[in-house]
Amino acid sequence: MLNSFLLAKAWLSHKLLYHVMSYRYRVEYGLSEKRGKEIAIPFRGKDLPSENSEFSHPDIMIGFTILSYLYRGLDSKQVKKRERSQKEKEGFPEWLKSFKTLDLENEDRIKKAHFYLSRNFSFVQYYLSNFTFPNGTKYYEKKLTGNAHTLAGEGKTKGFSGTKDCNDTMPEPIAPNRLPSQEGTNGKMLHILSRDVNKTYQSKIEISSTMELLDQVCEYAKQNKDCYILIDAGAIITEISNFDVCKYLIKKINKRFDGIVYFSDKNNKIIVILRNEEYFPLSTCHIDNKKLFVYLDEVHTRGTDLKLPLTARGIVTLGKNMNKDKLMQAVMRLRELDFKQSIVLWGTKEISAEIANINGMTIDNITNKHVLIWVTYNTIQKNENDLYLVTKEKLKYVIKRRALEYQKKIKEIPMDSLIIAYVSEGLDSIEKSYGITP
Repeated sequence: MLNSFLLAKAWLSHKLLYHVMSYRYRVEYGLSEKRGKEIAIPFRGKDLPSENSEFSHPDIMIGFTILSYLYRGLDSKQVKKRERSQKEKEGFPEWLKSFKTLDLENEDRIKKAHFYLSRNFSFVQYYLSNFTFPNGTKYYEKKLTGNAHTLAGEGKTKGFSGTKDCNDTMPEPIAPNRLPSQEGTNGKMLHILSRDVNKTYQSKIEISSTMELLDQVCEYAKQNKDCYILIDAGAIITEISNFDVCKYLIKKINKRFDGIVYFSDKNNKIIVILRNEEYFPLSTCHIDNKKLFVYLDEVHTRGTDLKLPLTARGIVTLGKNMNKDKLMQAVMRLRELDFKQSIVLWGTKEISAEIANINGMTIDNITNKHVLIWVTYNTIQKNENDLYLVTKEKLKYVIKRRALEYQKKIKEIPMDSLIIAYVSEGLDSIEKSYGITP
């Protein structure tokens, strides 16, 4: 009884519920098709799971897993598998006893059962409580962990980035080496985005469905002959695959386009889909780039280099908590942005309200300069929030490094001392974690 009360208190007063609900399914967390486990894991971008990562906080992991299955539902294999295993067990829930007579070899019946049960809250709760969490979660009294500082702590480490907003949160051994010729890059980019040609901001795009958003893109491309690319930096399009997005676009978009360019969901290759739904690699395509429309999903808004018409105009979507680094990387997919290319920024009503609030103005008056103020504010907030965690990880790294140095110098120091420095405690009890106010 006490544990249940403390958990309820934690989800409300410790803001666990707010934290979980503020993340985006299939963009920041979700389920992996490749892993054997059925628990939710972190995502690095839209439909890009971080396969080797897990959520360290158990209650956060449980919350994300529950939400993932409520969004996606159980698949037919899971329904069938669990029905079969439950037939061999006692304690079948009263409301599921009628399914004991279900013929598991009858695919039509299984499809119907899946249709009614896959998103049924009671069934999902029963499935997670009896199968997913017992099989997919583990408890360790002690744990050996590492972080980015551990990886970059020994030997030479070298990297490159065109933006530098996160330099303060880099691992301790990594020092930025700014080239004198690039010192003015930040100011130059802000100047480029502040130009009048990039002034337009679309503040009231509708995203009740992906198709509705794509219809708006097609209408904009019809009215603006220089529109050649959709850069979904805000990860607004999450419901369907890249292939399905482009399959829909090619049917609706202006006839001046013969094909749509996109990144394949299967092998990450750049593909062109034609109006007859034939598709092939861009490297074998000989169609003039003025007859091709480009779609970049959120994952590929950084590091992608595609040749676009000299006067191309791009639609760039804004997303929740977008920082300056991400916006700059996205808009620079148009390599001639400082010459004749341009962008138009699109934000949902929710994002527009945030921008208006930060700038103390109405939604209808938002321009590119107000968006720049908003992303800069988000960048400052993110760095402030990350600084505590980074400092904590740096401290752990220094303690481990010093302990190892002393162990090497003074052989008489018992190995147990080194173990104490390297090994941390496992999960605390519910009472210990949440018994303290608030």
